[in-house]
Amino acid sequence: MSLTLTAEVLRRYPNAVFLETGTHHGGAVAVALECGFERVVSIEIDPKYHAVAAKRFESDSRVELVLGDSALVFREVIASLNSPATIWLDAHRHDNSIDVRSPTALIQELDVLAAYPAVAHSVLIDDVRVIRSGALWGGSIHGGLDSVLSKMLDINPNFQFRFENNRIARCDILVGLAR
Repeated sequence: MSLTLTAEVLRRYPNAVFLETGTHHGGAVAVALECGFERVVSIEIDPKYHAVAAKRFESDSRVELVLGDSALVFREVIASLNSPATIWLDAHRHDNSIDVRSPTALIQELDVLAAYPAVAHSVLIDDVRVIRSGALWGGSIHGGLDSVLSKMLDINPNFQFRFENNRIARCDILVGLAR
């Protein structure tokens, strides 16, 4: 089970591909599979979480797990997409023991998405409460949620925004929906 993403929410944003940053134990991967995504790609920075998820999904050919810092490998993964994806970006880390992810990885991920504007992705960003608090990996996003919304408009100036509830808090998922 995903810590925050539910099938009820994810089913509202169907595409052939589900892409996430922050695999953790694979909860969102499992939810995406339950929702019927044809291809599920997940990027994880921590080798121990990557290994757990690799074992969990080793027999499912729909799942592609990428080990690496999303700030460094996200561009390559996005460039491999040839159709719209539902993109789940995690705005915080579950474990602070690895100190290689930039405090602004979320902003870097949004910048990468803006470099590929022709594709009408649905972008879901978890942990809005963390973005608002400024407590991102010991750093912060200058401008907080307003900065994130501005970056989302760089991806698609016609994005419609909405907020969804997750298992932790109300209105904790920001959704940019192409229209």
